[in-house]
Amino acid sequence: MCVPRGAFPLVGVGGIDTGGAALTKIRAGASLIQLYSSLVYKGLGLVDDIKNDLASTLAAHRPRLAVGNRRRRRARRSRPRIGRLGAGSA
Repeated sequence: MCVPRGAFPLVGVGGIDTGGAALTKIRAGASLIQLYSSLVYKGLGLVDDIKNDLASTLAAHRPRLAVGNRRRRRARRSRPRIGRLGAGSA
């Protein structure tokens, strides 16, 4: 589990039935995902399907798809831009 020291894990739950859905939760900051309903309806083969989908996606795009990457990128964009105050500024 990839949780920094002093932090607590976030668990992504709900609507996870594909590798893409799992990756969406991971990119939003989840360090764990939980399968329940989709596992009941689709069976144990779902776990292998999700693992294989995640492995192939991460092999192709690993640098951009870190845990919480989506959240950090949004936070950076939402910061207000503050310019330098010049001598004539009040």
